Amino acid sequence: MKKLISIFLTIVMVLSVLVALPAVSEASDGVLIDYGSKWKYTAYEEDPSAGLVAEAPEGWLEGADSAEWKTTGFPVGDAVYGGGAPYRLPYQYYSAFFRKTFNVGDLSKITTLTMYIKYDENPTVYLNGTVVWSATGFVDSRYVEVDLSAYVSLLSEGENTMQIAISNVNGGGVIDLALICIDAFEPLSPIESDWEYLYYERHEPGEEEDPAAVQTEAPAGWLNGTDEEAWLTGPAPFAGSAWPNWRTQTTFPVGCFDAYLRRSFTLDSLESINSLLLRVIYDEDPVVYLNGTLIWSATGYKDGDYQLIFLNDKVDALREGENILCVYFRNKTGGGGSVFDMGLYYNAEPVEIQYYDEDGWIIPASASCTNVYSFGDLNKPENILDGSQNTVCGSGFNAENPQTFTIRFRRVEQVNAVYVQCKYEGDYNNGVYGSYDIFAVYAGEETLIGENVPAIIAAQGGYTLTLDAPVAAEAVTVKVRSWEGPGWACVADLFAKSTGETQESPHYDSQGNILNMTASCTGFASYGSINKPENVLDGDQNSVCGSGYDGNVEQSVTVTFERAEMVNGIFVQCKNEGPTDGDEVELIYADGSRGTYSIVAINNGIESLVAENVPAIIGTRGGYTVTLDKAVRAEAIKVVITGWHGTAWACVADIAVRSEGPAPDEQEATFDIDGDGEVTVQDVSALLDILAGAREIPAGVNLNLDGSLPDSEGNTLAVGDVTALLDYIARAGA
Repeated sequence: MKKLISIFLTIVMVLSVLVALPAVSEASDGVLIDYGSKWKYTAYEEDPSAGLVAEAPEGWLEGADSAEWKTTGFPVGDAVYGGGAPYRLPYQYYSAFFRKTFNVGDLSKITTLTMYIKYDENPTVYLNGTVVWSATGFVDSRYVEVDLSAYVSLLSEGENTMQIAISNVNGGGVIDLALICIDAFEPLSPIESDWEYLYYERHEPGEEEDPAAVQTEAPAGWLNGTDEEAWLTGPAPFAGSAWPNWRTQTTFPVGCFDAYLRRSFTLDSLESINSLLLRVIYDEDPVVYLNGTLIWSATGYKDGDYQLIFLNDKVDALREGENILCVYFRNKTGGGGSVFDMGLYYNAEPVEIQYYDEDGWIIPASASCTNVYSFGDLNKPENILDGSQNTVCGSGFNAENPQTFTIRFRRVEQVNAVYVQCKYEGDYNNGVYGSYDIFAVYAGEETLIGENVPAIIAAQGGYTLTLDAPVAAEAVTVKVRSWEGPGWACVADLFAKSTGETQESPHYDSQGNILNMTASCTGFASYGSINKPENVLDGDQNSVCGSGYDGNVEQSVTVTFERAEMVNGIFVQCKNEGPTDGDEVELIYADGSRGTYSIVAINNGIESLVAENVPAIIGTRGGYTVTLDKAVRAEAIKVVITGWHGTAWACVADIAVRSEGPAPDEQEATFDIDGDGEVTVQDVSALLDILAGAREIPAGVNLNLDGSLPDSEGNTLAVGDVTALLDYIARAGA
C-alpha cells in the first residue's frame, strides 16, 4: 500500500478553506438566491443602551422608499467582530435592511422552497413583501435549513424580491442566505445511501507526536476500485463508537479511526448538467473524490445539521456511465464525537452566470493582495470588494516591496473604467493620502493604464479612472506608488467596468508558458499561507510548497492543465535559504542547487519520466529550465524531489511549463486487437505477434494501451502495453 494518505491531506485541507462557500453568483429555477450573492442594503447605527430605535424606511418592502441603498456581498457582518464574514457593515451596532431581486423562469417547476440562513441577530425574512420567517437570537456558526414550501404561491414568473430586516445590539452580527428549490435537483447519490466502507483503528497522538504520524495507510487503489481490501457494506451516516451522532446508522467499533467510504452511481447522459449540490454532515476532516478527482474537503466538523455546498465548478468530474464516489474522514481523538454522510445532486436547468452587478460593475471571481500584513478579518483581500471604506487590505507603506491589490475576472473583459478608494484615517490633504499605479493584466502581463492616480478617501468620492479606449483584461492590479497620509497604505474598495464585450482567455503568455494551471502537493507538512500549493504558480521564489526532506515518502508538486498540452519545456526553482557559494557544501552545492528533481508527464493517470537528476537551483541563480528535444503530450506535469542537502526545506518555489500548443485528441486505445468483439487471451497473442513483427497493426487502431510517451523514434508500442492488456482482461474477469 502507498504511504499514508495523511501526508497530503493537510495540504488538501488548506485548499478546502477556499471552497467553503462558492464565489460564483448564479440564478436558475433550482438556485434562486445563492450563497455569497450581492444584496442592496441600508443601515442605521444603534446605541445598545437605548435599544432599537431606527425604523424601517417607509415603503422599503415595495421599493418605494427614499433611503440611500448601497451594495454588499453576503455573508456580511458588523464592523468590529464580523462573525467571520468577508463583508462588513459600517457599524458595530445597527438596524439593517436588505433586499435582493431574482428571476423565476417556469413557475410550474417550483413546488418546494428551502432557505438556508445563518444570522446574528433577530432576522425577519420577507418574500415579495410578505413575512415568511423570523427568529430571535442568533445562529451564526452554521446554516439553518428552513422549509418555505408553503409560500411558493407568493412567487411569480419573472422578477421577485426577497427582503431581510435584522438588528445587532449584542456583540457580533452576521447574515447570509440562500434560497433553493430542492426538487429541481435530482439525486445522483442521495443521503442515507449504502456505501462500501473500511475503518482502521488509530491511537491518539502523544504530546510530542504529530497527529499525521499515527494515521493508518490508505488502501492502494481505493480511489478506482482496484485495491484488494475486504470492504464492508452499510448505510450512512457513519460514526465511531465514542459519542456517535444521533443520526448514525453504521457504527465502527472503535472511537479513534481512519475511515474510507466508496459507492458508485450511473449517469446516462451529461447533457445540460451544469449544477452540482452537495449535502453533507461531518466530523471530522472529510475529503471527497469523484472519479479520482478531489471535489471537496474541509477541516474540523459541522455535525449539527447537513450543510449545503455548491460544486458547480466540479461538473467536469462527472462521466457518462459508472461514476465512483470516495470519501476519507477520521476521528483523531477517541473521546470525541464523529459522523459522516453526504448526498450529491444535480440540476440540468440552464444556469446564467452574473458577470455584472446592478450598477454595471464587474463581479470579480477573486481578490488578492501582496506585501501587506494580515491582521485577521479586518484585512482580508476580499474586503476590497465589499463597498465599505471601513474594511481594507493594507499595512504600513513599504517602498521596497510593491504592495499590490488585484481583482480577477471570470473571463476576459474590455475594461473602460476603474474605481478605487482608500480608508479615512484622519483629515489630511483634502482626503488625498498617496498615489497608485493601475495596471490591466492580460496573458500574464501587466499594462499600465493609470499612472500616479490619487489615493482618495471615500468621503471625497474616491477616484474613477476613465480610459480613452477599452483594454482587454483578465484582472486589474493597483500598486501603491506613494503614501504620505495617516494610517495604512491601503485599498478600501476596487471595482472595474467593462463595455460588455469579451474574448476567449489566453492559454499562454508571450513566452509560450501555460497560464491556466492548478497546483497540488504531496508529502509536505503544512505551515499555513507560506506553504500553499498555489505558491508554485506565483513567480515568487520566497513562497513555496515544501517541508523537511523525507526520502521515505514521495514529496512532489503537480501542476494540472485545463487541456492536454504538447509540452516542450519546464522551468523549476527552489527557495534561497542560505549561502550561495561553494564553501558550505552541507547547505548548498556550488552551482546554487540544493538537491535534485525528477520530472514526469501525466496522461490518463499514467506517469512517464521526461527528465531526471534535474538540479534544484535557487531563484537568485536563475532556477533551471528543462528543454525537451521533442514535445510530449501531458495533461499534467509533476516535479518529484529525489534528493536534498542541508537542513533547509525540500521545496519547489515555482514551476512554469512551456507548450507548443494543445495536444491533438487521442484516439481511444483499442483492447480488442483481433477485432472479434471480445477482449480475451487471443488479443494478447495478437499483440505479441505485432510486437514480434509477425502481424501488422490494424489500420486506424491505437495500441498505446499503457498511455506511455513515445520513445526517441516516436514509438509507443512496448511490453508495457502487454501488461496493460493483461490487467484489463483480469479486471474484466473479476
